[in-house]
Amino acid sequence: TINRINLVNHSLYVVLLLAFVFFSFAFTDLIRGNGYLAVYLAGLVVGNHKLVQKRPLTVFFDGFTWVMQIVMFLTLGLFVNSKELLEPDVLILGLSVGAFLILVARPLAVFASLAPFRNFSWVGLRGAVPILFAIYPLMGNVEYADLLFNVVFLSTILSLVVQGTTVSGMANLLGLAYEEREPAFGVDMNEHVKSAL
Repeated sequence: TINRINLVNHSLYVVLLLAFVFFSFAFTDLIRGNGYLAVYLAGLVVGNHKLVQKRPLTVFFDGFTWVMQIVMFLTLGLFVNSKELLEPDVLILGLSVGAFLILVARPLAVFASLAPFRNFSWVGLRGAVPILFAIYPLMGNVEYADLLFNVVFLSTILSLVVQGTTVSGMANLLGLAYEEREPAFGVDMNEHVKSAL
């Protein structure tokens, strides 16, 4: 649709794609499917096609993603009680789950999925999704939901701190770090500064 429709105002392509995102979620949810998975798959399909307005769409959704992540983490912070995180059962479970994820689960998953490609991956930073899913039992008043939420939150923070702070070091150690060959969106800031002067 994006490639075939001819909108006079190019800004409306963003609105059109955003409307498709909401439609994908709502329609899938209406037929009792997984709306999150539908949006994810739709993003894969759209992202791997040549689009007429791909650059403006990419720039917009990159900024939109950052805004939503900031809002999401601020909202998640309202659910956290730091005193509960320091309780012995939460600390033991959270640290155990975090250590298992860092040392066993993720390396096995990475090696299994990348075995045909003979590449290596240290980490893909994840945090918001498990914490968001841990909120559902809280909203449903499920027994021990607060313990589950605190354990998920603590193990996620542990994972982000331990693996997140070592990404550049591991990239250098494994010889995977390299200078950026070209700007991310094809915009050379030096050229814009020179032309502005």
